[in-house]
Amino acid sequence: VFKPSYKERFSNISNFVLVKFEYDMMVEPKETEWFGFYKEHQSVETYSMFESKIYRRDLIGLQYLNKTERIHFLSYPGGHLQFSFEWFKSNIFPYINR
Repeated sequence: VFKPSYKERFSNISNFVLVKFEYDMMVEPKETEWFGFYKEHQSVETYSMFESKIYRRDLIGLQYLNKTERIHFLSYPGGHLQFSFEWFKSNIFPYINR
């Protein structure tokens, strides 16, 4: 169930930074780190956030955030949360208080 209050709150985010870890062994499938998931009835092919019902119907405000350029997709060439503070500072800090 998607409540209007979820969308309202989510739509007020200044910058929504999504990080996909290319060699993630913790999150399955790793595409969920960017709001993707497996296509129905199997566990091989995935779909992107843009193909999802939650995005197409703008149920929680993802489409709105994207259209207003407030979703940022980052990719890290490592395992789950295995980035350095320097990487975090260089890649995430620019979106804070922007």
